[in-house]
Amino acid sequence: DSIYTVLLLVGGVLVVIALYEFAFERNTQRNPTGLAVLVAGLAGIGAGVILMHSLDGSDWLTMVVLAASSLVASFGLCLWRYARLAGTPGVRLTPEVTRSVAIGIGALVLAVIAALIFDSTDDTNIVSLITEQGLRAILFMTLMAVGLVYLAIGVQKARDVSPASKALLLGLLGVAVFAMALFIQSESTGPKFRAELFASMSVLALVVLCWAAMSWLFEIRGKEDAGADQLARRVTLIGGLLALAGIIVRLLFAVQEEIDAVDPSRLATFSIRIVWFLAFAAVMTYVLRSTPFGSWIYAVGGNKEAARQIGVPAARTKTQLFMLVAGAAWLVGILLAFRLNTIQAGTGNGEEFEYIIAAVVGGTLLTGGYGSAIGAAIGALIMAMSQQGISYAGWNTDWRFVFQGGILLVAVYANGYVRRVAEATR
Repeated sequence: DSIYTVLLLVGGVLVVIALYEFAFERNTQRNPTGLAVLVAGLAGIGAGVILMHSLDGSDWLTMVVLAASSLVASFGLCLWRYARLAGTPGVRLTPEVTRSVAIGIGALVLAVIAALIFDSTDDTNIVSLITEQGLRAILFMTLMAVGLVYLAIGVQKARDVSPASKALLLGLLGVAVFAMALFIQSESTGPKFRAELFASMSVLALVVLCWAAMSWLFEIRGKEDAGADQLARRVTLIGGLLALAGIIVRLLFAVQEEIDAVDPSRLATFSIRIVWFLAFAAVMTYVLRSTPFGSWIYAVGGNKEAARQIGVPAARTKTQLFMLVAGAAWLVGILLAFRLNTIQAGTGNGEEFEYIIAAVVGGTLLTGGYGSAIGAAIGALIMAMSQQGISYAGWNTDWRFVFQGGILLVAVYANGYVRRVAEATR
C-alpha cells in the first residue's frame, strides 16, 4: 500500500506540473523563492496524505491540509517558473457566458431536487424496467452531467472576455464539483460512492480551484514554446508510468489483512488481461502518434490513392494491419483459453458488431483516416460496462442490443458532425 500510494501521488503531481508547463508563460528569470514555496507545499501534501491514512479519509482537517498545501505548491511552482499577469482586467460576464452559467447552476439544483424527491430504497417499477431508485439515479447523473458541462462551456466562453472572468468561473466550477461530491457522500451508503467517488471528485475540484487561482495571477501562454512542450511531454510520460506502476502494484499484491477481511471466493478478482489491455493501448498509441507507420495508417485510411501517389506503401500497410489484427485476435484467444482452461471453436462469433461499435464510440470514423488507440480503448470500456451493468441491474439482457444500436447511431452522427466541423475550419 505504501508503494502504491507513493507512486500514485508522485505520478499525479508530475502530471499536474506538466499541465502547468503546457499552459503558462515561462518567466525569463527563475524566482528561487517560488522553489522554496513549492517544496513547502509538497511537504504539506505529503503530510496531508499521511494524516489521511491515520484518520478517516473524509476528515475535514485532512481536506483542509491537502487543499491549503496544494494551493501553496501551485503558487510556488508558478512563482518559480512563470510570468506574473500584468494589469488583470476586471470581471465581466457577457450574455452568452451568463446563460451558460445559469443553465449549469439550474441543472445542478434540479439534480439535487430529483435526488431528494425520489426514494433511493424503493425498487418498485415506475415504468417498464425502471424502478424509482433507478429513475432517481438516471435523473441525478444526467442533470449533474449537464450542469457541469454547461459550467465548463461558460468557462470556455469567458476565456475570450478576460482572465479574471475565466478564473472566476473556473473557481465556480470547482466549488460546484466539490458541492456535488459532498451531496453524493451524504446521500450514499455504499463505500464506492462515500469514499472512492467522493475522493475522486474532491481531487478534481481541488485541481480546478488551484488552476483558477493561478489563472488569476499568472500569464497563460498564447504561443508555442517548443522547450516547454517537450519538457511537459516527458514529465507527463514519467508521471503516467509511475501512476500506472502504482496501480499495477496495487492490483497484483494483497496484504494478509486484506486476505483475512475478504471472502476468499471474491479475493482474486484481478486478471492479468487488464495489464495486457493497458500495455497494448499504450504501445499502439505510440505507434499511431510517433512513427512513420502510424502516419501511413492515417494516410491510407483517409485516401488510399492519394497516399500511394506521395510514396506511402498502401498495399503493404493494409497487409500489415491485417496481420496486426490477426495477432491481436490470437492474443485475446490465448488469454481467454488460459482463463477458462478450455475453449470452443465458435467463441467470439457474432461479436464483430460489438468491436465495430467500440471503435466508433471511441472516435474512429467509419470512412477511415481518423481515430486513436486510446479512444478505441475507452469505447471498449464503455461497451463492457454496459454489458455488465445491464445484467447486474436485473434488466432483460436483450436490452444491451438496444443500447448498442442506439449508442452506435449517436456515435456515427457525432463523428460525422465533428468531421464536417474539422473540414470547415481547415
